[in-house]
Amino acid sequence: MNSKVKLIYAYDPLCGWCYGLIPALRHFVARFPEVQVEVLPGGLFTGTPPRPYASLIPHIRQAEVHLEQVTGRKPSEAFHRFIAQKKTVDASSERPGQAVLQVNELSVDHALEFAHRLQEMHYEEGADLNEPEVYDDITEQLGLPKLDTQKIVNATLKDPMIAKAYARCNSLQPRGYPTVFVASPEDKVLGSIPSTYEPDAFLNEFRRLATE
Repeated sequence: MNSKVKLIYAYDPLCGWCYGLIPALRHFVARFPEVQVEVLPGGLFTGTPPRPYASLIPHIRQAEVHLEQVTGRKPSEAFHRFIAQKKTVDASSERPGQAVLQVNELSVDHALEFAHRLQEMHYEEGADLNEPEVYDDITEQLGLPKLDTQKIVNATLKDPMIAKAYARCNSLQPRGYPTVFVASPEDKVLGSIPSTYEPDAFLNEFRRLATE
């Protein structure tokens, strides 16, 4: 196996299928702790003004049936109660994406677990990823320095970090979210693992690409 490879995880914090990939990625990290995993946010829900989350309820309810069939995971009722609140809740990929990019700069080795915890708090506990307290809670859990939460809550497509990450993600041409690329340290893509949720199947796909 080529030992000089890494994963580039094309991910969006508001992507339910990325939430479904968490068990496979944790299994991968346990098996290959030496392989760096770079989390690269993409822009699933972007724009100004942000889209109201409540407008997505019919789509989410329909999609989660297939999500559970394929991955065994789906959003909790706490999540559904949260997005159905009478007040407008923004569906903004830029804000949690900005947080992930900050963690990438602080400690790339913690970025994947930070990305996982964001989605677990959101989809399992009904946490609002527009609120700065969520990011403080996760960095405390992971033993990381506090993030610039003002920068997070103000993030838009004009944010230089967001714009650069989205452009790079688009240049890789992911087949949707999640797509995991196997790449050289110089970012030469060797292949991709699109939407493989069974943990051992994910490992097998990685081994195949890493040995070619």
